[in-house]
Amino acid sequence: YTATSYDCIGMVLFHQGRCDDTLIGFGKALSVRFKIFGENYIDTATSYGHAGCVLFEKHQYQEALEKLCKAEAIFKRDLGKNHLKTNMITKAIDDIAKAYQRDKNIENLEEIFRSSLNVDMHKPRLK
Repeated sequence: YTATSYDCIGMVLFHQGRCDDTLIGFGKALSVRFKIFGENYIDTATSYGHAGCVLFEKHQYQEALEKLCKAEAIFKRDLGKNHLKTNMITKAIDDIAKAYQRDKNIENLEEIFRSSLNVDMHKPRLK
């Protein structure tokens, strides 16, 4: 329940426009889930996704992409590519690509996507 509480606090702070404080709340939720479930568990992926979306709002695209790609890989593995959570994360990743194109930062786009896709999904997951 502790991680869920941090998520709820983070959501309230996000809707108040307090992105830096939001990241602290989501970071605490991620830390708790990481310790309990490990890196490749669906609840941990949810925390990765939350943090990635806030980082995107802050225009910290590289960090956002790293978190979102981790979340996407876990969601695809556990929920399938057509699940709502997977699709939401995939859309957020697409939004980052559009932001790079809009900002004319295309020269870094391929490198950033390649580096972010290096997610180790061969680790065993907890059930």
